[in-house]
Amino acid sequence: MLLPLKIQPCTVALMSELEERGCLRRLLTPEPAARNAAPGSVVDAPVYVSDPRYGPHMLLSVGINHNIPRLVTHPDHEEFLLIGDGGATRPLILIVARLPRGELEQRAQAGSLAPTDLVAIELVYNDPALSFFTMHSGTPHCEVALDGLGAVPCFFVTEARDLPSQAVDLAGIELTVTR
Repeated sequence: MLLPLKIQPCTVALMSELEERGCLRRLLTPEPAARNAAPGSVVDAPVYVSDPRYGPHMLLSVGINHNIPRLVTHPDHEEFLLIGDGGATRPLILIVARLPRGELEQRAQAGSLAPTDLVAIELVYNDPALSFFTMHSGTPHCEVALDGLGAVPCFFVTEARDLPSQAVDLAGIELTVTR
């Protein structure tokens, strides 16, 4: 028996129907826990965690509601998915070290760490060339939100389910971001 299926355009109505039926989940808005991150906090709310039988993986909805940079590294990669619904949020800043962790810590210890050794990037949403990327393992980085009006900036992260964060020792140097 042949069962012909008519190809349909991808529409909001069709995707909403499939979502209501439990077939899929569109990544339109972050989890409520991430959107409501308390001042001074970072919230990562699982969207899903894979069954360990198939590999330990998860998708997180992350809300950043603090402005104090604290660099970390992870022993494996993670993907950033900056999908926004067009609502106004406070600026989301990603700080990335241009140096490997060891060299960064060594320069901090020696007092020779320079602003050019790191970069603070104001992230953008929904841009195919800029909003979806992998942070490589071992790269010192962190996210902060600028103070001001607007909602808590949120984004999605896919990573290994048990991925630890390891604090980077900057020997007492405090990072700040400015415009």
